[in-house]
Amino acid sequence: MTAASIVSGNTVILKPSSDAPTIATKFFEVLEEAGLPGGVVNFCPGSGSSFGNAIVEHPKTGLSPSPAPKPWAWKSTSWAAKARPGQIWIKRTILEMGGKDSILVCADADLDLAVDGVVSSAFGFSGQKCSPVREPLWKRRFTMCSSSGCASGWPS
Repeated sequence: MTAASIVSGNTVILKPSSDAPTIATKFFEVLEEAGLPGGVVNFCPGSGSSFGNAIVEHPKTGLSPSPAPKPWAWKSTSWAAKARPGQIWIKRTILEMGGKDSILVCADADLDLAVDGVVSSAFGFSGQKCSPVREPLWKRRFTMCSSSGCASGWPS
């Protein structure tokens, strides 16, 4: 979302999750090293319940994208819908609501490759990404083995 805003000629407030700000910090450092002018991206770590809310409610915030879970998305949408003194446009929101995705594994898929992809999606980048596969949808019978034995069938 940050890159799209930059190439569209907008400035950005980059407010990472207060639980996991590391990847955003590194991303901001890369932008600085690449020579992005100061003030184009403004790195602002902080608490979502205070600083994040203030960003969404500010009258000069025109777009509020968030990968946060559904409860935050409901709050963000209601805050963005309220006109504030000094506001000159209708606020827009992009809400991923946690961004948990599904993946369809077809009957003719390489099962080992599919499992590697699902695991990589969930745990790649130290879990700091918006598109982990939460629900793999399997189109064939499977066998799953653990230390207590093996079971075959269709996933529920």
